[in-house]
Amino acid sequence: RSEQRIGCCVGRNVGIAMAGQTALPSESATAQHKRSVRIIGVAMDVTDRTSVDREINCARLVQEALLPAKHPRLSGFDIYGASYPARRTCGDWFDYLTFPDGSIGLAVGDVSGKGFGPAILSATIAAFLEVLAESHAEIQEILTCCNNLVCKRNLDGQFAVLALARLHSGSCSVAYGGAGEHLLIVSGHGQSHYRIATSGVPLGCSTDLQYDPAAQVPLQPGDILLLLTDGFRESHNSNRELFGEDRIIEVATANLHASACEIFHSIRNAIQKFSGDTQQYDDMTGIVVKVLNYKDQAL
Repeated sequence: RSEQRIGCCVGRNVGIAMAGQTALPSESATAQHKRSVRIIGVAMDVTDRTSVDREINCARLVQEALLPAKHPRLSGFDIYGASYPARRTCGDWFDYLTFPDGSIGLAVGDVSGKGFGPAILSATIAAFLEVLAESHAEIQEILTCCNNLVCKRNLDGQFAVLALARLHSGSCSVAYGGAGEHLLIVSGHGQSHYRIATSGVPLGCSTDLQYDPAAQVPLQPGDILLLLTDGFRESHNSNRELFGEDRIIEVATANLHASACEIFHSIRNAIQKFSGDTQQYDDMTGIVVKVLNYKDQAL
């Protein structure tokens, strides 16, 4: 109905404009035709822009609905996630999954492209992950099944990068599997960091892929886990210098005693200071996890 109203409105505008076009005595029929074509072109451009705006608004609503309403509580961990789009729509998203044994899954994704199509793909992947987490214990199985489902339903040739981690409270460990993305772990002692990467390709690129078994990593109190999209690493300043992963690690190391929320925003603030007046180029979405010690848990 909204499309019909827009079409009627444009039709009336064109009709009024056309009716008001009185041919000059010296104006030929060809000139009149050209003027009419220009008027119709302007009216159609208004219609196209209205349609694009409507699509962008729909995509934004879908993407906002994907974001979790609150952060999960898991004994031994402080968890925080957020998403900051570079434009009106965001190709990134994050979500929390609940496994039957009580462990918590962390998902951070980046879908290629912008607009309504990528928003729908993001929602589809989020739904797949939520269902698969209820029936599959291993991250490897979840990634493999999710990729096959995405390939069967993805008709536009889009793909999605995905970081998927599973926190185990009892063993104080993390299992990680990636589809084109990696996990950073900064030691709570500030003396080392680990880059956990897998060979998995992005979701939607090829069917019948078998993803690698998840990397199992024991954690220590104070350790910081960073699942961040490339918008953090690839932010740049006026000299086209990238912020890079090393600076992310430096900021996290300088905030070892801060909360997960404070660490996330410390990284983002450092990027904004580094970039200066340079406009944010890409979406910045991620989850930060801090492993708590017994004293912190009591608080």
